[in-house]
Amino acid sequence: MLRWSGHENGNDVDLDALGQNHPGSVSPLDVALHEFASAAAIGEVDALTTAREHLLGLAGADVLVDSAAIVANFEMMTRLADGTGCRMPAGGVEANVAVVAAFGFGDVVSKR
Repeated sequence: MLRWSGHENGNDVDLDALGQNHPGSVSPLDVALHEFASAAAIGEVDALTTAREHLLGLAGADVLVDSAAIVANFEMMTRLADGTGCRMPAGGVEANVAVVAAFGFGDVVSKR
């Protein structure tokens, strides 16, 4: 979504550079959004508070609220899929190995 919204606003986002912690190659807003989404995914309260304050100061309340809504929507979709027993196809898992490793999702134990 970050890549799409950046494109729609005339700012192509280099997700590879962002994911490899090369913030100088992307805009400050891209970095702030990445920090916010990462902190929300990890669930660390202090990191989320810092990221939220940074995003609020940089982009304002409207962007913060929209970003929180997107995070909440992804969380909802994950819970719905998990609650229905929906499983990700093997090809989907293989395509996302780098993301899974970067965020430590492989260490998360399913509640099923």
